[in-house]
Amino acid sequence: LNCEAGKFSETTAASTCASNCTTGKYSAATGATSVATCVECLVGKFTNANGASVCSACVGGKFSGVIGTTFCFDCAAGTYSAATGATSAAICSGLCVTGKYSTATGATGAGVCEECTAGKQLPTAGNDSEEDCVACAKGKYTPSDGMSV
Repeated sequence: LNCEAGKFSETTAASTCASNCTTGKYSAATGATSVATCVECLVGKFTNANGASVCSACVGGKFSGVIGTTFCFDCAAGTYSAATGATSAAICSGLCVTGKYSTATGATGAGVCEECTAGKQLPTAGNDSEEDCVACAKGKYTPSDGMSV
């Protein structure tokens, strides 16, 4: 029998294909006879399994600019992206708009952005904390949640 994809056997008279591609690497080849058939996942993809036959694309809200990785990094709080297979943090270009912030990492859309409460404002975009919302100055007010000025 041929070794299945993701596995290989470098010995003759083997009773099993006990050697696996290590995490961060994969092999689509069947009947592999060498670890050399295992190749690193490309940027924007990962595998955290031994014996992988494919690498998975980073899902929305995540990215990887590293080859041979076992995970994808989260978009930072205050940012988001729905793109899959992203290769850098630059893809996390969606920002919570003025008047809103988000503490969530790995977000795929603006739905995670929360509004500053009435009496507070937030004139900048891409904020990652409720503490970024500032109280209105004396003689000023914001009558509803999510105000930017």
